[in-house]
Amino acid sequence: MDLGPFTSAIEWAAAIRARAVSPSEVLELYLARIDRFEDRLNTYVLRKDDEARATARAMDDELAAGRDDLPEFFGVPMPVKGLNDVRGWPNRYCSLGVPDTPAADDDAYVARFRAAGFVFTGLTTAPEFGSVSVTESALCGATRNPWNLDRSPGGSTGGGVATLAVGAAPIAYGSDGGGSIRGPASFTGLVGLKPSRGRVSDEFTPWPGFSTEGTVCRTVADAAATLDIQAVIDERRWYVTPPPPAPFLRALDTDPAPLRIGVVRRPGFPVEADTESLAAVDAAGRLLESLGHHVVEIDLGCDQELFEYLFITTWVASHGTLPGVDLELVEPLARELHRRAQELPPATVWAVLDGMQRLTAQCVQPWVSGTVDVVITPTTPTGPPPIGWLFEEVDADPMSVLRRAYHHAGFTAPFNMFGLPAISLPLHMRSDGLPQGVQFVGGPRADWALLQLAGQVERAAPWRTRVPAMAWEGVESASTKGDGR
Repeated sequence: MDLGPFTSAIEWAAAIRARAVSPSEVLELYLARIDRFEDRLNTYVLRKDDEARATARAMDDELAAGRDDLPEFFGVPMPVKGLNDVRGWPNRYCSLGVPDTPAADDDAYVARFRAAGFVFTGLTTAPEFGSVSVTESALCGATRNPWNLDRSPGGSTGGGVATLAVGAAPIAYGSDGGGSIRGPASFTGLVGLKPSRGRVSDEFTPWPGFSTEGTVCRTVADAAATLDIQAVIDERRWYVTPPPPAPFLRALDTDPAPLRIGVVRRPGFPVEADTESLAAVDAAGRLLESLGHHVVEIDLGCDQELFEYLFITTWVASHGTLPGVDLELVEPLARELHRRAQELPPATVWAVLDGMQRLTAQCVQPWVSGTVDVVITPTTPTGPPPIGWLFEEVDADPMSVLRRAYHHAGFTAPFNMFGLPAISLPLHMRSDGLPQGVQFVGGPRADWALLQLAGQVERAAPWRTRVPAMAWEGVESASTKGDGR
């Protein structure tokens, strides 16, 4: 096995377990890569090199002492998204309005990854409070896409995907409330999985089950294996999804039987999909047909104006409580969302909750009735936006930022509302040389079956060697070098 910056997390874990490489050696490879690219990409809001080195050295000692009962990802480096608490680290949610106070403990999701053996390298950049589809903030500045430094890697998991895409991490932690894993994965040529509602038990649910935790990866196997870590059932929580019949990683062992695949070409938000994103989903349909699946075009019947109203009203309501935040120091959008939330009548919130459930029942019907097993869409209606584009009208109209974000979340956000599992696969390159993902959406609680199909697609149309040109800087092994196309 060639080991280098584009090695997957599972592969690194196996190499460490076999004593082919030490945790410290793996960590130093990636810290050097971060040093090489950070000035150009701006992917970290907080680096913890010394703490990571101390953790890796302790793991080296455990291996030298003969420890064999190693957790799944023992010694594999991982950056954590800058919206999550890591014990002893200040977490400002990428906002000037949040104090620089160390977290008392890991949040539940981070704790699961720590127990799995990951070595945390720091906190990656995100937009303020993770509320928009690019990674730009007053606190962190702009994070750039390694495929084109004038473009955004998307948001809110922008720092994680940019550092992973350039080979400065083997995997990245993320979260997704409207496309924050899948959109950035699409913009940077990576795999991004949003699990089903309730698959990853929440500590609490600040808005009705839209957001969930996950990872951005190079391979479907890494996405499946990390879901096995995160899919912890906590019966105290509002949303709980029963466990699969077998570990998610086992889903990749066999190809699925022929499936009914529905192609959806119309976004949930009132925007148009461009020709290149539609070409990506059409090509994916042809690939699936060649694999023996039955592909038909369908429309989920999602009223765009209704969906926009329901989603944005919920988004506003979620900003009603910002404890410990200095509202004078937050950005215009967060301040406006908070102001609107204070004026939102409780009766409206209840009516929106009712409307979301009714729309979900309508739009999920094709899966429930057996019309389709899986739906495919472009992951995003357009390609990666230029740096700064989302905020061009923010001073005159803060809400314009959200309306512009429809161009990135048009296909992803509906499935947060509907609670369905969805994965973005890097199957297409746009004519400007930038990646374009295709989103695969499974039925209710069908994460296992979705991953099985994703594994089949990856074997049929592999993407591992397709990385941005700048990522080859400092790569010594020519045996794994691809052409970037």
